[in-house]
Amino acid sequence: MSPIYSVVIPVYNAEKFLESAIGSVLKQTSDSEVEIILVNDGSRDGSGAICDRCAEQNDCIYAIHQENQGVSAARNAGIAAARGQYVLFLDSDDRWDENLLATLDSFLTKQPDVIEFGHYRFSDSGIRRAFAPACTVEGMPGTDYVAKLGAVHQIPTPACWAAAYRRVFLNEQQLRFPMGIRYGEDFYFYMHCLKQAQSVYTVPDSLYGYRINEASVTQRPNPKGIQDVITVGAQMYRLFPDSAFADYYCMQIWLLEKLEKKDAAAMYDLLRENRDILKHVSGRRARLARALYAIFGWYGGAKVLHLLSNAAKRVKG
Repeated sequence: MSPIYSVVIPVYNAEKFLESAIGSVLKQTSDSEVEIILVNDGSRDGSGAICDRCAEQNDCIYAIHQENQGVSAARNAGIAAARGQYVLFLDSDDRWDENLLATLDSFLTKQPDVIEFGHYRFSDSGIRRAFAPACTVEGMPGTDYVAKLGAVHQIPTPACWAAAYRRVFLNEQQLRFPMGIRYGEDFYFYMHCLKQAQSVYTVPDSLYGYRINEASVTQRPNPKGIQDVITVGAQMYRLFPDSAFADYYCMQIWLLEKLEKKDAAAMYDLLRENRDILKHVSGRRARLARALYAIFGWYGGAKVLHLLSNAAKRVKG
């Protein structure tokens, strides 16, 4: 019997949490057939052995091993191998609520292209905060859904794992993750899916657990990663020219404050090319950021914005 759901888990040096992530799929309350596709992207720890062991112990788990090419290549390999009606993505350090697939089961007869659901953030100390889609939609084209979010000045969750995708739709539209982008690639993928989707449904429940990673691109200096995030932010505004996306792009420039000045300066051509986007910001924080960039320059404005943010946190604390 062909599986209903294909769960793609990209794996790279993930031995600490990988089995927990896999376990959260195996514990689903749904009776639908599931396959788990583990794509080991050249791990140098014990992750590859864990993938093989799990595949040997469970017939629904498949292990793919490839040389390190990045998370986009790993997810693309998973899509290519998938046989299910719907494809979902789970990061190797995250987890699912046990009712995720059971919740999606109710949509199977409708066959939407995309089903978006909520998520929550957690750490070893517990759940931090839950997020749900800002709008409830049933069978709406993706472009209309994004416009509806824009009306309340929201954007979709900038991550691929916040939705299920009809596999035939992905293949017909040739939707894949962009190569060469290591940060923001999942936002790029998801927004291009919404651009092409004819039927989108949303689920208000927070069903995906996102582990807070203190070593993420937003926590440590990484010139290539920050350039990727800013680049994708600009591309998403070009795809959906709405003020909410202009605000999103504007606030990604703030990440420059994490870099050395010379590394930030290497991105100035990119910022100048997309300067027109800042004319369309509308949120209070984005308008403040735009003013600071104009007064102090890209790098100086990001530094001042960081100082103001820290000062505001101290006042609240």
